[in-house]
Amino acid sequence: RVSMTQRNRTKIHLVVFAILMAVGLLSTQVFADTINGPFYTIEVKKSKKKDKNVATITITGTKGYHCNKLYPWKLKINPVEGLKFEKDTYTKKDAKQFSEKVVVFEVVYTGDKKASANLKMSLCNEKQCDRAKVDLTW
Repeated sequence: RVSMTQRNRTKIHLVVFAILMAVGLLSTQVFADTINGPFYTIEVKKSKKKDKNVATITITGTKGYHCNKLYPWKLKINPVEGLKFEKDTYTKKDAKQFSEKVVVFEVVYTGDKKASANLKMSLCNEKQCDRAKVDLTW
């Protein structure tokens, strides 16, 4: 009986540990979504900083493409009732990081509804530059 009680305690401890881990992960979990385009990858990560939401949008080139630093990049936030954004339009000057290797926008907002934006961008390889308009949702 002692060994059975120890087994039950161990099982209970493992279940409690798993629940605590799950709860901990839910409160700090980062939502991430990846869009793989013909010459780019866009990753959207959603996280929390204190009482605000942050959507980090990271764009990288694929298949030999790099971010076109001369193009007027624009991230236009779509208005949503119940969400308040710090900015409604981001340009390359507003980017957290802007280089040929990667472009990163950080969108800060409050509210708990689904958000969306339209991204206009350009990436180049050795032969050509291509533009894209991408609808993002997070």
